[in-house]
Amino acid sequence: MAQQPTAMPVMGWGQPSHLGAPAQMVPIGLGMVGGQPPHPGVGQDPLRTYGNQLFPIQASSQPTLHQNSSPGLAGAITATSTSQETNGPAAHHHFIEQLSNRRETLLKQAKAPSTLATYAQVNQHIQAFEKRSGLSVFPSDAIVTSLFVTYLAEFLAPSTIRTMLSALAYKYQFTNWLDPTKHFLVLETLRGHHRRNGTEDTRLPITLNLLSQLYHMSAQVFCHPYDACLYQTIMLVAFYGLMRISELVLTPAKHALQIFDVMLYSDRATLTLRSYKHSKPHVEAKITLWRQQYLLCPVRQLELYLLKRPQLSTGQLFVTARGFPVTRHQFTCALRQLFTAIQLNDTRYKSHSFRIGGATLAASLGLPSDLIRQLGRWKSNAFMKYIRY
Repeated sequence: MAQQPTAMPVMGWGQPSHLGAPAQMVPIGLGMVGGQPPHPGVGQDPLRTYGNQLFPIQASSQPTLHQNSSPGLAGAITATSTSQETNGPAAHHHFIEQLSNRRETLLKQAKAPSTLATYAQVNQHIQAFEKRSGLSVFPSDAIVTSLFVTYLAEFLAPSTIRTMLSALAYKYQFTNWLDPTKHFLVLETLRGHHRRNGTEDTRLPITLNLLSQLYHMSAQVFCHPYDACLYQTIMLVAFYGLMRISELVLTPAKHALQIFDVMLYSDRATLTLRSYKHSKPHVEAKITLWRQQYLLCPVRQLELYLLKRPQLSTGQLFVTARGFPVTRHQFTCALRQLFTAIQLNDTRYKSHSFRIGGATLAASLGLPSDLIRQLGRWKSNAFMKYIRY
């Protein structure tokens, strides 16, 4: 039986009318250098190669059981040599082999293919560093890991190195070894690289005032009334839903909302994201947009758009007048036209500025950090870099 998607509730902007909300919008250490495991006191569970040599793990051919550690798989294997051979060692080995194969299948499903492909790149950098330094990156300690970061800083951006460290941390999680990627020495090395390169996010947020200007200018810029309504709706949904543009229009990621993912009610609209950046398989995110008692209401705008939208029962939510999916390029071009019309330099305004603007507004209205993180489907406090005051 196919696994049913698990809905991850995500609250939206505003408050239901029965809660007495005001009319205006309210959004609601160091180990040994080299190849020794940092803490050999933990029993290891050596995995076989995971997915096309993604994480090759060197392990002894004979499992060992360390003192003060739980038996786990190592104990189960060792026990077969001394237990009564009711089923025989061969049968035990075959059973464990079957479990290992099933586990490998489950582990492959735990990460998106794109994430696994990105993580696979870390092995190339590890091999290059080890060849030049003679040091072993995995397993290792914070000293070697920080040197690895310093090496990567010669040719990679801080954000890319952060991804490499995430992949390295993933390897440590598999072996149950102490993870040095979160050590102060490693993080400070990466922070220094970030400050030296000045890679601050310079994108500006879309404010409520700017959103209003873009909204009203749409009727003048686009000759076809449908196009004006289309882009007005995308902008409002992106802003109030703190949404990535890839969740609304056609991109290679293929995360765009579908027509059947939208439900309209008298006081709200709910949007179901079947997938999104960093989402897990079979886990959906639901976004609630509450009806607002003033002009820029995302729910009212969705109603207007759906009345004009070509009568297609399936497909992407946002389509052209001829029924073709709206692409990122089309939206970017439309946005550029609007900025030109209001005579504002669009160099620092991107499609992501709507998401940044929504997060900034939520923070300015006093929403707790954990709620903003939930609204934007962030897994960490990474959203803090989006807050612009």
